[in-house]
Amino acid sequence: QYSPVYDCEIFITNQILFSVRIEVVIDAVPVAKIDWFCNGELIKPNEKYDISDEANTGVLSIHDVQHNDAGTYILSAKNDCGQITFEVPINVKGKW
Repeated sequence: QYSPVYDCEIFITNQILFSVRIEVVIDAVPVAKIDWFCNGELIKPNEKYDISDEANTGVLSIHDVQHNDAGTYILSAKNDCGQITFEVPINVKGKW
């Protein structure tokens, strides 16, 4: 048994619709519970956010990214042996 550790990749998945996909691979025994936060608020899946944690990978997809989506996105992975957090600052630049 051991506490979670991570590896991260960030993708701009669709530049026309301005979507972002953050993938964080979590290695933990037992399997970690994954939660996502934005600026301290728990993110729940809806039309704006897709969340999955299949195959030891925490995935957050942000759709139709706008200026107000800028902020610090945090993945929290926790199991009985410990907890880690991983912060991803997202800056939104450009003209709409």
